[in-house]
Amino acid sequence: MAAETSSLIQETVREFHGWTKDPLNIPLHFKGQDNSKTDQTNNVRNRFDDVDFQIIKNAVTSHFRTKYDDNPKTEEQNRWIELRHGAVTGNVSAIEWFKKEIEDLLIRHNWLSNPFPYPKAYGDIVEAVYQETYGIGGISTWWKHPKFHESEAASVIGTRIYFEFPNDPDNDLQEICYDSLMDVERVCIQLSLRSSTGVLNKHNPSLEIDMEDGTRVTISIPPLTVEPQIVFRHFTMDRPTIQGIADKNTYPQEIVPVLDAIAAGRATSVFLGPVKSGKSTLMKAFIAKRKPSDRILVFHKNFDEIRLNKQLPNHKIMQYIITEDNIKTTFPLALRSDYEYIVVAECRSIEAEVFLKSSERGRPGAMTNLHSMIVKDIPGLIADLIIEEYPSKNYDSQFRRAAKNIHIAFVLEEMPSRSKRLNQITAFDWNEETREFSTVDIMLWDENHQTYRYSNQIPKGTLEIMRKYAPKETKRAMEVLDQLVKKQQTLQ
Repeated sequence: MAAETSSLIQETVREFHGWTKDPLNIPLHFKGQDNSKTDQTNNVRNRFDDVDFQIIKNAVTSHFRTKYDDNPKTEEQNRWIELRHGAVTGNVSAIEWFKKEIEDLLIRHNWLSNPFPYPKAYGDIVEAVYQETYGIGGISTWWKHPKFHESEAASVIGTRIYFEFPNDPDNDLQEICYDSLMDVERVCIQLSLRSSTGVLNKHNPSLEIDMEDGTRVTISIPPLTVEPQIVFRHFTMDRPTIQGIADKNTYPQEIVPVLDAIAAGRATSVFLGPVKSGKSTLMKAFIAKRKPSDRILVFHKNFDEIRLNKQLPNHKIMQYIITEDNIKTTFPLALRSDYEYIVVAECRSIEAEVFLKSSERGRPGAMTNLHSMIVKDIPGLIADLIIEEYPSKNYDSQFRRAAKNIHIAFVLEEMPSRSKRLNQITAFDWNEETREFSTVDIMLWDENHQTYRYSNQIPKGTLEIMRKYAPKETKRAMEVLDQLVKKQQTLQ
């Protein structure tokens, strides 16, 4: 087993170096002695050039190579491989094992008693040596930043490192960076081994994985990108609630009862907006509002995208990881099981068919995310996704299915300050007799007047479903909407 895994690693490395004829397609100014001179800004240190620190790093890698890489004992090599994979994706015990080994080596060579220079962003020399040999390098300092829990994203672009914090979009670039593109390549290779369903090479130049703590990682390499890019994203709310999101000013407090009713009332919903707009967070808050006893089917693409089990441990959640190989067999199997409603982490292609089919066959309440901002386009967009997978299907029929089965759409946006805003709550209304599709904006942000506009005209069909599953919440929601509309008319 160890020999097979080691061979896999070697093959991955060979594939990795096959991105282009010249590994990573490195521009001339990155090569040779100039490799340390990549420009970020005039005031930012690009790399740590201390010779003694490089010697220590070389000694550490030599130690591990001799002790474990070249060790023919299968059990020890298996353990070594597991530790490498675990450590690079944030497994605490694996990281501590590495750091203890490194610390023991430094003590034996009397390197801890001497004040050897090291990149101070790491905090101590053991952490620095570990991160720059078997860890993920400079990006690891994101997790130790005092504002980490406020940050939704960090990224590596080329050798540069960026942290994103709310209300501070002009100071993303960090002083610490990678020594070279080859060092970034090492991190990409290590992270890619986390995936059991995909490989990273010139034929498949992008990959998504998740870290131990749920951080989502997207890796992109040449020829897809000019230089390697790694984007890290994590959820800043451990257990989101509708009230908790309101407390962050994503939407006004007065609309909370309406959102409670839509969530508990099992309206089939789509959450719209670009990346980092808060779609998944609001969707999880909706699930949290529903009964924990409901049997939920959740579909992810390639890895656990929304980490529901950890954030909603009391809910009855059955999750499926969908890949290109199993996508057409897993959905029919799952939909034959006993469930209350389904959650599709994101509608990209065939998931659209499953989303609608589950709404038709099961009870209402399905939810999904879509990267779109135009509500009226949603039935057509979903129809297009289905036709792409099933060209023989009729477009008008798929449009009707989407318009008929989706009840509510939510449009979210990330603001320039990186705060979130719910711009729109829109109800769908399909008239079966006239075959006409219309929408009602229950709440809409008015950019000109910097305020929200409200309507209490929720379509009859949607209102009936909400009253069936959440009668008290729906009654309260209608009272609130009536008050908001009346207040709005008074001010006009």
